[in-house]
Amino acid sequence: MKTDEFKDDDTFSVVLPRIVSDSSLLAVTRLLANSLTANPYYTVQNFLLGLSDGDLDTLLDISSDENFEDPDSRFKELILIAEMLALGEGLNPGTLDVCNSRVSSLVGFLAIEGLARKGLVKSHRQNMSFGDEYGDKIIVERLQD
Repeated sequence: MKTDEFKDDDTFSVVLPRIVSDSSLLAVTRLLANSLTANPYYTVQNFLLGLSDGDLDTLLDISSDENFEDPDSRFKELILIAEMLALGEGLNPGTLDVCNSRVSSLVGFLAIEGLARKGLVKSHRQNMSFGDEYGDKIIVERLQD
């Protein structure tokens, strides 16, 4: 189904066993699905701390791909990861608007993680969440010179 075929109240569903077994997906995506299968509670912080530098770079490259509507684009990986992490936080499947918001948040979280690993900012991973209750929490601080 194409995204232009969705109605406003349609939701995405994540089928973890299908993701785990889909060898066309990145290992990081499949590993997250496998982790959620074993332990349904999984935070953004857990995910970021478990990312290798190579996986982080790959996800950052995908997030900066401007041709995300190309059928060969790996942007679907970010959608799956965002929805799986929301599921890991106990959130309900998202509508198209909610999913777009979650992907935008995920891209921001990945960018912050990249900057934190370079020592440019201090990341507050424990405050990174897709839940509304975390909307006013500090997630990044600039380091003083």
